[in-house]
Amino acid sequence: MTDSITQFVADLAAAQTGTLVNQYRVEVPGLDRPGGAAIRCANLRAYLEARVGAPLALIGEAPSAHGARFSGIAFTAERSLPPGQRTSTPGLQPNGFAEHSATVVRRALEAVEIDPTQVLLWNAVPFHPRHPDDPLKNRQPDTDELALGDKWLERFSSLMSPRATALLASGRRHSGPTGLRCAIPPMVAGPSFGPGLRGWLRNSIFGRAEPLCRANDKWSCRFGCTTA
Repeated sequence: MTDSITQFVADLAAAQTGTLVNQYRVEVPGLDRPGGAAIRCANLRAYLEARVGAPLALIGEAPSAHGARFSGIAFTAERSLPPGQRTSTPGLQPNGFAEHSATVVRRALEAVEIDPTQVLLWNAVPFHPRHPDDPLKNRQPDTDELALGDKWLERFSSLMSPRATALLASGRRHSGPTGLRCAIPPMVAGPSFGPGLRGWLRNSIFGRAEPLCRANDKWSCRFGCTTA
């Protein structure tokens, strides 16, 4: 069966995810507005449909409690969306949640004048790893959760077919579907994250027409990636 964006999002919404919060499936009383999961699915579908043919994919670690958990889109704060596309309970956070890494990535793309529709944002683990003590905080995904994410990352890559894929792992190392472990040194969280990302994007396929970490259906190692 030929995959499609609609089927991809529907399968995400149907996935059983253990202790990970499937934001495309569940609505938590006190956190999510009624119908929030369906809105997040619609947000993601529209986002992906607008980026068919985008040459570059940037892959984060996992949805943030203040980002994709409520927007449905990686590195996207619900505050940046129209009110009808926000999904947190009204009054939980005035104007919706803001998310720092979303702001950093957006400003980096603007600084190097890259059309945001030419870049796909996704997460190595597409579901929210909520902190056990606070649903509005994050934790690091464990090994099994990263393995679960590999299946979705492979399917995302096959469906959207970016010319190059780079892992922005906040300094952590992630295993791609073929076993390559890759991290981009400038992507360490902290004050250098924004400038590092901007400089790195200038040397990406938009500046050199060269692949980054994945090209021609093979995982390669360029621009300081590491293997293990």
